[in-house]
Amino acid sequence: MNPKDLHIETERLLIRPYTIEDAPAIKEAIDSSLPELLLFMPWAKNEPQGIDAKKELIKHWTKEIEEDKDYTLGIFDKVSGDFIGSTGIHTIRSKERQNFHIGYWCHSKHTRKGYITESSRALTDFGFNKFNAERMEIHCEESNIKSAAIPKRLGYNLEGTFRILEKDEHGNRKKHQAWYMFKEEWKG
Repeated sequence: MNPKDLHIETERLLIRPYTIEDAPAIKEAIDSSLPELLLFMPWAKNEPQGIDAKKELIKHWTKEIEEDKDYTLGIFDKVSGDFIGSTGIHTIRSKERQNFHIGYWCHSKHTRKGYITESSRALTDFGFNKFNAERMEIHCEESNIKSAAIPKRLGYNLEGTFRILEKDEHGNRKKHQAWYMFKEEWKG
């Protein structure tokens, strides 16, 4: 897919593929949000990393988009251009590729402003209308109340809670919630 086809605008946001020039903003957002990210994002355990690592990651994401494999996108303020967070439409490996998963995280200074709900609404709509998805999914840890509020707010259905491989600080398996939205249920 041509990365230019993935520019999605909402009332306040521009959701688009990353460019190499975004590396400093990604690093700053991760570094300053690390205490919150470490609670729920397994990849955050490898942070902080340098600018060069971020540039390599952006190159990897760009290649995945160009090869039509996976779609990791940045969330930016449409007016100021400020980096707000990261999201994506991630493919779930099925034969028909009609099932996609939305992931997200937000820079700590931009939480509680509705940006992730707004971007997830746009990606849900994009998935159904541009990728012809039959089902969109959002998964989050059961204890991540803020993250679980997003699919609930958008009308996704909680289909179940399941234990995962990762354990908490007490050695107990963490639990994830699986939220689904089928195409015929989406109101847009």
